[in-house]
Amino acid sequence: GVNGPCDCLEYSNLKLLRRRWYDTVITLPSGHLWVVSGQNYVGDLFDVTLSEFNWEIFPRDVSPHYGQVPFLLTNLGFQLYPFVHVLRSGRLFIMAGINSSILEGPTFTQTVNMPPLAGLPRTYPQTGTSVLLPLSSVDDYKSKILVCGGAAYVDITSPTEPTCGQITPEDPNPQWTISTMPSGGRVMGDGVLLADGKVLIVNGGGTGAQSFEMATNPVFTPDLFDPDAPAGAQWTQLAPTFIARLYHSVALLLPDASVLVAGSNPHYTPVYTEPFPTEYRV
Repeated sequence: GVNGPCDCLEYSNLKLLRRRWYDTVITLPSGHLWVVSGQNYVGDLFDVTLSEFNWEIFPRDVSPHYGQVPFLLTNLGFQLYPFVHVLRSGRLFIMAGINSSILEGPTFTQTVNMPPLAGLPRTYPQTGTSVLLPLSSVDDYKSKILVCGGAAYVDITSPTEPTCGQITPEDPNPQWTISTMPSGGRVMGDGVLLADGKVLIVNGGGTGAQSFEMATNPVFTPDLFDPDAPAGAQWTQLAPTFIARLYHSVALLLPDASVLVAGSNPHYTPVYTEPFPTEYRV
């Protein structure tokens, strides 16, 4: 309460059906949470026996509220932290690696498969970023997805992906269109949908993958994508920062339309020496 203790209350009846770590959570049009993937034990992230290839809805006051996701089984190695977006129809777009599909409720059955996105893997652990672009009356409010960045393999030496793919999943014949970020390849970038409909791509590394001590060559220059600009003129470089923002960095749009950028803790424990100290500046 006001001027009271900031205690965290945990209710024994508010629990997921499955233990999950490294899962993806989105809000459905109903207001329920759709929770997918993750690991049921804090262990080797590449041990598929620990992975949850299923979804559940929380709270569980609807039926069905649990099911399997065969799509994740067919994309082993990228089953954690899949990209998921709610489409205008209420169906879900899901992506793992370079592959993506539409899932249709109430059982979230895989119904439409997108063509593979060209380039390097795009999701964890070669993590890029993904944004649902603004809906517009100009094209009858079609849902469009932008996916940027990625990496080749899980090592600090891995090259990163400089391209972005854009797709309209509910088109009759959905196809990716490709553009290139002017600042080059980026892994662990943060995509932020701005108040004017543009997309800010900020943070991340130019070499490596997503994990502790796994990325270097920080990308200091943010890139700005304008989905309404003609092809070839959609990208702009912004003023660079001098702070490396690698693993565990965030970027969030604030109510006044500014962007809060924080974090970077690429080490197992706090490190305060160069080249990439644990970062507390915001």
